Amino acid sequence: MGLKFHLQHSLIYTELMSANVPANNAIVSQDPDILGGVAVFAGTRVPFGTFIEYLEGGDSLDTFLADFPSVRRELAIAALEWLRQLATSDKGPRASAA
Repeated sequence: MGLKFHLQHSLIYTELMSANVPANNAIVSQDPDILGGVAVFAGTRVPFGTFIEYLEGGDSLDTFLADFPSVRRELAIAALEWLRQLATSDKGPRASAA
């Protein structure tokens, strides 16, 4: 699926219109009035960092979704695709050895 993502005004958007992604195509948003500006899944109060912590801890996507039912599967998958593209982009930040 040829998704393209871009960051605008503290939102990560997908250029793919879908009934499963919020109307503005936002995946992750930041708003100072929501959890003090912590990045959350768009349309929820679920911190994006919690999603990463679940995955780092070895939990499955299904476990995360069961614990946070306000995050739709399609939105979580779009976030994973965005992270994959970020990690494999030749334009993204690179880790360097000290």
